[in-house]
Amino acid sequence: MIGLGIMLAFTGLMALDPRKAVTQYIHDVWQTADGLPQNTVKAITQTKDGYLWLGTLEGLVRFDGVRFTIFDTQNTPALKSNRIEALLAGRDGRLWIGTYGGGLCQLADGMFRSFSSRDGLASNFVISLAEDHAGNIWIGTRSEGLIRYQNGSFTAFTSKDGLAGDAIQSICEDRKKVLWIGTTRGLNRLVDGKFSTFSVTNGLSNDNISAILEDRTGTLWIGTASGEIDGYKDGKFFNYKKSRKVEADRISALLLDQENVLWAGSTGQGVCRIIGGQPSFFKKEQGLSADI
Repeated sequence: MIGLGIMLAFTGLMALDPRKAVTQYIHDVWQTADGLPQNTVKAITQTKDGYLWLGTLEGLVRFDGVRFTIFDTQNTPALKSNRIEALLAGRDGRLWIGTYGGGLCQLADGMFRSFSSRDGLASNFVISLAEDHAGNIWIGTRSEGLIRYQNGSFTAFTSKDGLAGDAIQSICEDRKKVLWIGTTRGLNRLVDGKFSTFSVTNGLSNDNISAILEDRTGTLWIGTASGEIDGYKDGKFFNYKKSRKVEADRISALLLDQENVLWAGSTGQGVCRIIGGQPSFFKKEQGLSADI
């Protein structure tokens, strides 16, 4: 997710009310003047201790709701790059940090540990992260395929193993413990150690898959680099009608809220909320910092 600073929308302590127009939510904005090291925020997650963690182009940031604490290559030797592409809050409380060019980093019990090609990581350019039901960490790379971190060792999977492509942009495990992998050349499903591939010939809008999410009904939502969102359920893909297309250059992130409402971060159309198949937008003209 990329934006000029971070924006948090809230209505008191309640979940966001889906009956309100997306433009009715109160929102606050934090930027460099408030303590961010840089205004491009590419990843956000929350750890069990309540901290929000932000990945920027100039370091990792911890936010307690009032102040920012910055971790970068100058004050944190285990961080080998300040460009943070992906963040994952593990169920065991560990924070996983994917960097662009500096490999993978782990924060556990206040200590940072780095992993790079010297430790068996196939690529130091980490784009996406996910955790499966068994606690294995899955790592998507820029051009070296998919990597599994299991029992202290790394195993790489590439197009030679059945992946549609070696640029991995998104990873998601569904409720049936099936792993879905979004590549720039199609969507993969991993079941019992075997990859199967889905593409436009199977009903996808675009083969460049930029975001994946499963909702509470078991529907898999797939964001594409063409700005469309596809659904997958009961073995079939379905698409929004053209009148419902999210007219963006790219879907950069997908999120499900407590009301089972789907939110999408886009390139060009700001934040999109989708209820009952109908999109509504919160954009720069309504007060968002930027439409990316």
